[in-house]
Amino acid sequence: MESSLATGGAVASTGTTGLGGVLLSLLLVLALIVGLAWLVARLRGFTGAATSGPLRTAASAAVGLKERIVLVDAAGAWLLLSVTPGRVEVLHRYPERPEGLETEPAPPGFAAVLARLRKPGGGS
Repeated sequence: MESSLATGGAVASTGTTGLGGVLLSLLLVLALIVGLAWLVARLRGFTGAATSGPLRTAASAAVGLKERIVLVDAAGAWLLLSVTPGRVEVLHRYPERPEGLETEPAPPGFAAVLARLRKPGGGS
């Protein structure tokens, strides 16, 4: 007690406690970023309700930085669309499903993903 009074109440510190806290916080933030990136990568194909109902995207291809060509099944009518940030144009209307189109199963909806994750051992 007398030694702290002799130095005016100041306690000598090496500064490692503050540096350790900063490093721990930095590692925590980096781990959070990596975890969120992993989650986004796992859910990349998840589009939710956009694949159900009368409107479904069958195929898509980028033709520029912000331009895409999209083949859409709109309640049985097949449309080839040009999609840009400010405009959507119909390039071609197909009377029936185009030939040679490979169909992929639609990604599961949110309810199916949630149900699978809630099952014991259903995380993978």
